[in-house]
Amino acid sequence: MSDAYSKLRDAVACLASSADSQSSHLDELFAPIDGNKSKYRNCDELALGFDDAFLEGKGPAAKLLNENQKSLIEDLDNYLKSVSGQANWQFWERDALFTDDRWDHVRKLATRALDRLPPIK
Repeated sequence: MSDAYSKLRDAVACLASSADSQSSHLDELFAPIDGNKSKYRNCDELALGFDDAFLEGKGPAAKLLNENQKSLIEDLDNYLKSVSGQANWQFWERDALFTDDRWDHVRKLATRALDRLPPIK
């Protein structure tokens, strides 16, 4: 599998994981930058990581996916876009990972996509 595919699969897996795992991932991501203050960082980094991998994956990684898999990834991308913007700022607060039902929907979409993606060998 390509690096682009691995990056895409990892990003989808992160979005499919539990709120605790997602919050821990953000802590690990930001710890080198701001020490123990990462708990104040918003969770938009989860979507940005997916977006980067998705855009990169439209090239080499897309060749490894069938139409159903591409459709599931696009469903996830479209949903994340639908909750972006200033009107949805509360969705991107760290606490929302635990309290906002829309994050449960993200996890369901990501899990559905992840279940259809081939494992990394």
